[in-house]
Formats: sequence, C-alpha cells, structure tokens
Amino acid sequence: MEIQGTIQQAVKDSLIATPIVAALAQIYDETDEDKIQRLEYQVQQLTAELAAERKLRYDAEQKIEELQKEVEMMRPQKKCKKNTQEAPKEYNPYKSDGKLKARPAESIRSYEDFVAIQNYFLEKNNIRDWALWTVGVCLGVRISDLLSLKIKHILKSHYVFRERVTIIEQKTSKANNCLLTEAVIDALTRYFDSIKWKFTMEDY
Repeated sequence: MEIQGTIQQAVKDSLIATPIVAALAQIYDETDEDKIQRLEYQVQQLTAELAAERKLRYDAEQKIEELQKEVEMMRPQKKCKKNTQEAPKEYNPYKSDGKLKARPAESIRSYEDFVAIQNYFLEKNNIRDWALWTVGVCLGVRISDLLSLKIKHILKSHYVFRERVTIIEQKTSKANNCLLTEAVIDALTRYFDSIKWKFTMEDY
C-alpha cells in the first residue's frame, strides 16, 4: 500500500505529461480531480506547441516573401518588343478564282424580318415560295424536309387538312410530329387556290 501511495504522488507531481504516465494514472485509481489537472496540462502543452508552430510558419512566410522580392529585383527587366507585325490586310470577300467566299448564314430572329420576307414573295406574286417560307417557319423544319412532303401527308382528302404531320428529318433521322396551325393551313390553302387545287395525293 505504501508503494502504491508513492507512485500516485509521483504521478501527480510529474503533471502526467506522457501517454505512459497517463496509462499508469488510470491503473492506479486516478481521481476525477487528478484527471482534470492532467487534461488541462495536456491542453496547455498542445496550445503552446501550436502557437510555436504558427510563429515558425509566419516567420517562414515572411522570409519567403522577402527572398522573392529580392530575386525579382535582381532579375534583368525584359524590354518590350516593338510591334513589327504588318497591318492586317483589308478583307476581300472573293477567292483567288474570283468566286465569293463562303459565309455563315444568319438566322431570322425577329418577327419583322419574317414578315418582310413574306412580303417580298407576295410582291413578286410568288405564292408557292411564300407558302413554303411560311410553312417552313411555322413548323420549324428545314427546307429539305419540307420538300420531301407529299400532298397526302398534309391532306386527308381534297379540302380536308390533317391535324398533324409527321416528318422524318433527313439530317437527324428523327420523327418530328408537327401541328398544322391556322397559319400553315391558311398558307397552303392560298397556294392550293393559286393552282386551282389541281394535284394528286402523290404530288410533292
């Protein structure tokens, strides 16, 4: 019992700093008060170590900045090169063989442009192209898909329009189920009137 009491006192006096001592303290009936003191000491020790590491890190970062500035000052300054490039040549819309260069098509984005193109065809009394333009825009299909349609795809019978038309797109091979709107029916009716409804159901 005297040996046990001596060990307990030694544990308290050493502030229980190492894991081995902490293990010994648990073996020899460490009281709650002793455990609190030991843990508080460990917190203080770790806090001090962390503060020291932060100070070292801060000092190292400051030293790195100083060295980088010193290196930059010692480097020779690069001289700006004079712009020796030739001035860009004026754009020529023609190829060397005299043909026009290809240009990307600009899509029609406004309703005013749509109406202006409609009016262009109507002024020239070109009802067929006016109808193609109107139907193509209203259905949202390419001209190649539009030209593949036959009368039987549009009409159930003479003077009777279908509600929808299914178009297999040539570019994507997808089926596009389009609603025949009033604008489409009006345009096609006007075109059919212009040719006096003289066609067969197999005509394009």
